[in-house]
Amino acid sequence: CPTLKNYQLVLSGKKNGKTLEQKLTGIIPAGDCGMPEVYWFGDLTGDGFPELIFVSVYEEKNTFTLMVSEGTDSGMLLRPEAEWTIGSCK
Repeated sequence: CPTLKNYQLVLSGKKNGKTLEQKLTGIIPAGDCGMPEVYWFGDLTGDGFPELIFVSVYEEKNTFTLMVSEGTDSGMLLRPEAEWTIGSCK
């Protein structure tokens, strides 16, 4: 694992002509190493904005978080839609 200090996961982009910045730290589990990894990205909703699946790796499990593009004018770029965990295959 890397040594992390003051780690933050921040997403920035343009939406409805405004530049937005959204902190994802705390929304997505950190995992044993302190930071999630991007597992997959694509445009599931067809709105031109990406959806992301993050994976948080633990010794005995992996937790996946699906973040979907936020279509409303909420000031958010992504919102958590689903989370699931797969346990160790041992």
